[in-house]
Amino acid sequence: MQFSGVILVHNEERNIVDSARSLAPYVDDLILIDMESTDKTVELARPYVTKILSHPLIPYFASARNIAIPEAKHDWIFFLDA
Repeated sequence: MQFSGVILVHNEERNIVDSARSLAPYVDDLILIDMESTDKTVELARPYVTKILSHPLIPYFASARNIAIPEAKHDWIFFLDA
């Protein structure tokens, strides 16, 4: 069985590399959903992710995860918050 991974972030430069590295061995593609980060989150994540998606910053961020579903390569998706 193959899995896609999704990490949802906003200003997570302190955690993104560890988060991406921890998920990468278990997924075949890794999608980053960035919610208007103003730090180096996206820059640090770029070497570890397959795709970067942008989403406006919203208070209830769980709904932002939905933009990754059509972008994922596999039916099984592992979501991780950095």
